[in-house]
Amino acid sequence: MAAPISDDVALRLGLAARALPDTDVTRLLRVLSDAVGLPPTKGKLGKLTVKALRTAADGELNDVDIGPLKEAVAILKGEHDAGQAPLPSVQPYLDGDMPGSIRVACAWLRRASVATMAIVVAAPARADSLVGGSRA
Repeated sequence: MAAPISDDVALRLGLAARALPDTDVTRLLRVLSDAVGLPPTKGKLGKLTVKALRTAADGELNDVDIGPLKEAVAILKGEHDAGQAPLPSVQPYLDGDMPGSIRVACAWLRRASVATMAIVVAAPARADSLVGGSRA
């Protein structure tokens, strides 16, 4: 059985693949296998260079421009915020903001090997605010 990849490394792989044109995680893993070995770990990825990524797997990524390669290496090393914009500020809900809508809240809890997801739905309380005047 292969060693598991940490959540952080898996996120880095996905974001780095997204930064490279015409590259999915499978292609990136094939290149990383030659560049740093499998399984990819924080330690191995921390030693990765742009040159090693570009020339690995017989130059699989040799046709990619240097900009996306640098960005992908920074993401893989954990040195990059992956270009994520700051989260928007929370706007309080006021009654009447979204007439006829329902509110849905989702939460994900992960402990050891057990994962739980909870979904809470709050439907409108007044009959005149329901779609078609009836509850579905």
